[in-house]
Amino acid sequence: MVQKSCFRNTNCCLTSGPCLHNGRCKPSYPSDILHSPRFTCVCAPGYRGNRCEQPIKSCHGYIGGTADHAPASGKYTIIDDMDKPFQVFCNFNWTFDGAIMSWTLIQSYQLKNKDEFQLKSFYIDHPKNEETPQWESYRLSIFKMKSIQKDSSKWRMTCRYETDGLNYTDYMEGLKTNVDILSFRENGCKEVEFINVRGYNCAHCKAMLKQKNNRTFHHDSFWSFKKCAFKPLNSKECFGYKEDNFGLYNCVNPIHRCSMDDESTSQTWLGS
Repeated sequence: MVQKSCFRNTNCCLTSGPCLHNGRCKPSYPSDILHSPRFTCVCAPGYRGNRCEQPIKSCHGYIGGTADHAPASGKYTIIDDMDKPFQVFCNFNWTFDGAIMSWTLIQSYQLKNKDEFQLKSFYIDHPKNEETPQWESYRLSIFKMKSIQKDSSKWRMTCRYETDGLNYTDYMEGLKTNVDILSFRENGCKEVEFINVRGYNCAHCKAMLKQKNNRTFHHDSFWSFKKCAFKPLNSKECFGYKEDNFGLYNCVNPIHRCSMDDESTSQTWLGS
């Protein structure tokens, strides 16, 4: 941005205050004052742009438009729909076609804490430790999840991310346009981009997804085998319950990475 009203030796940061949202202004004194900016803005966490005018709404905002490398995964600040900053965990990874994907963590919990989450569908407000992203017991409010989802096109489920990193065994990914996990209220065969359960996998196929008022979002491998295109073998049965993956866990299979033991974790992310 060119501040034409500033003379060459004038500190534009003092005369104009060009940086927004508490951005820090650094003056410059270029020889070409007609075509070169007279300042640069160092943005506060959660904002970007030449004048820090753009709020970052999800982890996607930390990817530059011409980025040739992925940012480091970790905790970042984003801005909700009330213009309030909050911290989230971001994962950045390359896709097979050479693009950078960004993922914002919205829920994570250990198997031993499943009782806190198994009856809470994503359309029910149930925040847990939302100010301190963690793996053991964490969930954002529905307000914050919806804010992030506006800047997202996909969702995914992972297992044991904090110890194993991104692992495509016991992994599920889908498009928001096919299944909106924040409003989904069905039990049925639904399109996913990719799913792997205990080594069985398929891409662009239908799998048994469930979510109701008293059931958190999850995959049912037994009924997927019976009714859907995705047919994982050797599903476990537990006294009338069928094997649950990525959530609920009324019936757990220790071969599945999300339910190997009490310390195993399940994550839900929104991405683009």
